[in-house]
Amino acid sequence: GNIARSFQGQLLALGVGAGVGGMLKLAANAETLQVQFEVLLGSAEAAKNKIKELKEFAASTPFQISELGDATKKLLFYKVSAEEVLPVLRQLGDVASLSGKPIGELAALYGKAKKNQRLFMDDITQLVEAGIPIYEVLNEQTGKQGEEIRKMVEAGKVGFPLLVDALNKATGAG
Repeated sequence: GNIARSFQGQLLALGVGAGVGGMLKLAANAETLQVQFEVLLGSAEAAKNKIKELKEFAASTPFQISELGDATKKLLFYKVSAEEVLPVLRQLGDVASLSGKPIGELAALYGKAKKNQRLFMDDITQLVEAGIPIYEVLNEQTGKQGEEIRKMVEAGKVGFPLLVDALNKATGAG
């Protein structure tokens, strides 16, 4: 850190610090992400592999590695398995791209629903705002609408699998 700051200070004096400063910040962010993934995944090798996977994924999406790293941390924190992360990110990324919602926000919503194994009315509202057809899926699965669905949600009878179904419907063909 001290060497980097000293080097950056010398480059700033030469007038080339802005670009190098950004590069140093990116390097520091990558190192932080590596350490965080090591903690969440349990090994340096698993962290390295996950970062490589995210970089490849980022190259084919409009998302930056920092956004995907943040979303991945949230998913891992909420006990989404390392193997499930990329498929879930793809779905959440599709929804985020269409709705304009940050992918990290959607990852937190997904993770919270997975942890609780149920949805709350606030979750339903956020899903609707993100363009996920949760009411349509609930209607198909339960035959209920409107007020009946609200009562089911309040009673804790709308589980996480319905969110998975809604995401599949929202991001599937057509």
